Amino acid sequence: MSLCCFTMNIAHSLPSTVTSVGFSFLTSQDIRRISVKQIVNSVLLDDLNRPSIGGLYDPALGPSDRSDMWVHEKNFEH
Repeated sequence: MSLCCFTMNIAHSLPSTVTSVGFSFLTSQDIRRISVKQIVNSVLLDDLNRPSIGGLYDPALGPSDRSDMWVHEKNFEH
């Protein structure tokens, strides 16, 4: 399982070329596997007032307001 954050700074963009794009359908098993997040940490925020990983405010659950970053947890292979 790996965590990665997606942010983009258009003022400092890097040129790139898309060489291919692929689309596929997720099975119901895939959807269940990626849509469940277990809360395993009872600490909501750390000492710096940041959300605790595995807690109720874990960034992998999605942003809580417009200023939050979205964290994508890649935990399946397709």
